[in-house]
Amino acid sequence: MTAHYSTDDTKSAQMLELMNNCYEYSTTSKNDVDSIINGKLLAQNKINTGADIIIKRLGASGHIPLSHTLWSQVIKVGDVVIDATCGNGNDSLLLAKLSIDIKKGCLYCIDIQSEAIKNTHIKLESELGDQLVNRIKFYQQNFTSFPTEILPNSVKCIVYNLGFLPRGNLSIITQTQDTLQSLRAALPLVTRGGLISVTCYRGHEGGEEEAAAVRQLAATLDPDKWRVFSHDPINRALAPVLITVYKI
Repeated sequence: MTAHYSTDDTKSAQMLELMNNCYEYSTTSKNDVDSIINGKLLAQNKINTGADIIIKRLGASGHIPLSHTLWSQVIKVGDVVIDATCGNGNDSLLLAKLSIDIKKGCLYCIDIQSEAIKNTHIKLESELGDQLVNRIKFYQQNFTSFPTEILPNSVKCIVYNLGFLPRGNLSIITQTQDTLQSLRAALPLVTRGGLISVTCYRGHEGGEEEAAAVRQLAATLDPDKWRVFSHDPINRALAPVLITVYKI
């Protein structure tokens, strides 16, 4: 959940945002998957089945299960997907389960922080095993650009979680101009029927402005080529906003 950052003082709102994020992720833990499918995550179809059951159980109860539900409707095994802010690997894990098996599919995990790349690699290796991890590529870099090997019109889903790295340095946050540059670079990569998913965390300094800028950019997209939605919790002040951009 990181990209290019400033080093402002940590705010108390960041702690509340962090706790909210960690709480919602705890509902989709490995233990949940294991219990649902009797601890058997060996076959790809069972991995995907386990993820699907959890998504259906949680529905749209929060921004994380909602985003996971929407991704699952778009991604299939064999697709190319990108986690542009891989953070601690929670989203990367689901993206991997939806998109790859030992023969096809590819997941790109990108983050500017070495800690995030390390955490994500460890998580995916422990959850998926070496064979599936071989289909995942890790890039420690700013998300303002993407690896040149990724071709235009080739990516089914690109995921962003803006803000800071949970359980990391809370003073390091994504910057609005970098986020906008990244989104502009992402648009040509998406294939028809594909999705860009942006979760904007608004509880930290600059978060509201970043969310507004993402919304403004998305609103300018050609409606004949893109369908754009903003999923706003209307009874929770400064709760995360999920913005989805579909290529038609």
